[in-house]
Amino acid sequence: MAKKEVDREQAASLWDLFGITVDKIRVRPRQHKGNVMFVGYADIHIWLFEGQKSIPFVTLCGNSIKLIGGQIHVDPKSEQGKGDRSGDYFPHWYPMDGAARAALTAKLAEDASIQEMVSLAIAKLAEAAGAAS
Repeated sequence: MAKKEVDREQAASLWDLFGITVDKIRVRPRQHKGNVMFVGYADIHIWLFEGQKSIPFVTLCGNSIKLIGGQIHVDPKSEQGKGDRSGDYFPHWYPMDGAARAALTAKLAEDASIQEMVSLAIAKLAEAAGAAS
């Protein structure tokens, strides 16, 4: 069966069918090469709706939050493959479509706790840079 790609607008409307919350935020700022800043980790909870009631559906734990070129980026938790000696990392979860992942990242970037996490990480790195000079 051929895989049909969805566009970002379709993917965003699909994510709007779910409730998404973020918690267990761990700020661990580190400046990587270039314009990449590692911000920390966060757990993402996805909720289903049944009328006015929300039902917990799945928790995606230990996601990496980064700033790449000033844009928030979310990477799923991954682990290094064992036994194949390639050193490759394999994600614990990922949307099957690039547009779906981009739409989820955009939705998470709007979350107040993610925005606060990023601001705190930027402030911590600026403070550390000021103390080092």
